[in-house]
Amino acid sequence: MDHSHPNNIFIKAGGVEVEKPPLVVDGDNTLSGTHNGSVCVHDGTLTIVRGATHNGSLTVQPSAHVAIHGVHNGSLTIGSSATSEVLGAQNGSVRGGTVTKIGG
Repeated sequence: MDHSHPNNIFIKAGGVEVEKPPLVVDGDNTLSGTHNGSVCVHDGTLTIVRGATHNGSLTVQPSAHVAIHGVHNGSLTIGSSATSEVLGAQNGSVRGGTVTKIGG
């Protein structure tokens, strides 16, 4: 692996810090409901289903794919040969790779 996955740091009321590991995706996976924190997709396809929300950074490594049918709030970084399709909403910066916006 040519990169690291530092823990997410959440700051709660009163300044209490809580660390949680990021979600690392190896192979096809589906995100439903709400996920708070960073996600790194190594290979396969991550689908954020309609009605689901991801709050945090989303990194798609080369040759991986992400399909955003729900909502992603945060930065989206797409590797050189990675792809992304947005049918729902991408709220945040987008860097690199190929993004296909579907509809609207």
